[in-house]
Amino acid sequence: MNDHYDVIIIGTGAGGGTLLHKLAPSGKQILVLERGGFIPREKDNWSSRANVMEEKYHAPEKWLDSNGKEFQPGTHYYVGGNTKFYGAALFRFRQQDRAQGGAYLHSNEFDQVTFYLGQSISSAEFI
Repeated sequence: MNDHYDVIIIGTGAGGGTLLHKLAPSGKQILVLERGGFIPREKDNWSSRANVMEEKYHAPEKWLDSNGKEFQPGTHYYVGGNTKFYGAALFRFRQQDRAQGGAYLHSNEFDQVTFYLGQSISSAEFI
């Protein structure tokens, strides 16, 4: 592992994953910090029951609310973060929708994230 990096990206969700893809060909030394590993490739990946009802891939830890009461966060510690799971529910707009601007302006960013997440980016080091 290097002891100097030009860029440190924390997380590979919507922001980090897109930034990593854009910076990877720059030749910069990039360190990516991710809380979890890769999601195992298995049938439950495609099961709404396993993902939503059984919360199979949710983080196992408990958090505390403002009153000190424990609750189970709806978060995931995997490469791609919550975006990897939430992405299945994101709307995919048509090209003519994007041309109208407004709320559709950012939809192209989600398309980029969908394409780039899970892709091998060899110039970055994952920890």
